[in-house]
Parts: sequence; structure tokens; C-alpha cells
Amino acid sequence: ATELYLSPSVGRIAVSSAGTIDSEAKKIVYATDNLPGMTGFDYGAFFADNYGLPVSVANDAHAALLGEINFGAAKSRLSERVIMITLGSGVGGAYAVNGKIVADEQNDYARFGHICLHSDGNACTCGKSGCAETYLSGRAIHRDLANAGLGDDVFRQYLCGDRAAKRFVDGFKSDFKLLLDKIQIVCPFDACVVGGGVADWMDCAFGPIFGDISEQIVKAELGNAAGVCGALTLK
Repeated sequence: ATELYLSPSVGRIAVSSAGTIDSEAKKIVYATDNLPGMTGFDYGAFFADNYGLPVSVANDAHAALLGEINFGAAKSRLSERVIMITLGSGVGGAYAVNGKIVADEQNDYARFGHICLHSDGNACTCGKSGCAETYLSGRAIHRDLANAGLGDDVFRQYLCGDRAAKRFVDGFKSDFKLLLDKIQIVCPFDACVVGGGVADWMDCAFGPIFGDISEQIVKAELGNAAGVCGALTLK
């Protein structure tokens, strides 16, 4: 019974979800194999049928950026153009102008992880090749570390001046800068928030890694709570 899970005082449900989200229809209109079987899932109907409550739905990366703008690393940038790149098992993206998410067909819903970095590059779960996700995600980094004979301590080794670790990180930075350059074309921005498991993995290396990139880059502050915090701002 729903009363086991929801307080009687709850009047609305807010959801942050992976996939390309139609917030008006409250549906996942497209999901890659990272979210198998979820294309077409109707959050609005699901929660109406099971809980009898209205629901607001946003893409998880978009919700995370809303969280960082309202409560976290970008709260001093409310009047600016801000992007967020989440580096986790995949690569998520979000774009906000004056504190409002801008995601439509013109900018491919800010799906930065599926911007092509290298033509005829690595195969992606979306069906294309060369996507940023296949180079910058946690999965991609672990794959490339194994191929290079390096371990999970690569970022600590980078700080210690290890040459092999530096070569690896320099390759990552080159691809990340290429992604930023391509994003600037479709979503001109003043600052970039970087979050996700990879940002946490970098730990103290985050500043040295991104410090010499010309764009303003800040580390996300809210961690896994970012999407939840952003969902709280949805109407």
C-alpha cells in the first residue's frame, strides 16, 4: 500500500531520471542501453496510477545542474550561462541560462555525452561512434587504463609526477577540452560544473587537471544528492 512509503503530507512527486526526458509529457522519450527497456516509460501515468499524485520529471543531469545552481557549486552564477558535465558510468550534460534549463532539439537536449569527439571512433551504446561518453566516462577510463597497463591510482600517480600517468591524464584532458570546444558552439557558456564519480575519483587531482583549461571549471559540491536537490526545484 502506498501509505507505507508516503506520508499523508506528500502532495507531489519530483523525479530525476536518466534518458532524454519530455518534461511536459513526463516520459522517457529515448534511453540508450545504459537504461534498458525504458524508452517510452511514462512516469506521469505510473505515479498517477500508483500514488494518485502529480509528478514533475527532469533528466538526471539537468536536475543535478539545478541542484548545483540553487544549492551547490554554481549558486553564485545564477545570472550566468552554466553547463554541467557529469562523468560517471556514462557522460551526462545540462545547460542553464539565468538559472533555467535550456534543452531542446536545437542543442540536442544538452546530451553532451553523445557529442562526437572523433569520427570513426569508439562505438557507443547510442548507436553512433566517437561519442564523448566512450572516452570520458568512468567505464571508458577503466578500459583505457587496463589497455595502458595502469591502475586505479592513476590520478594519485599523476600528482606524484609519474610520466605514464601524466601521459594518460593529458590524453583525457585533450578529449575533455575538445568536448568543451564543441559544446561552446551549441551552448555558449560562462562556467562549467563537473561532477560524477570520476570527479570524486580525481580527488585532490581535480584542480591540477582542470586548472590550466581556459574555461571556468568548478567541481560539483552535492555529489549523489544533486539530482534530488534539483528535483526539489521542479514545478
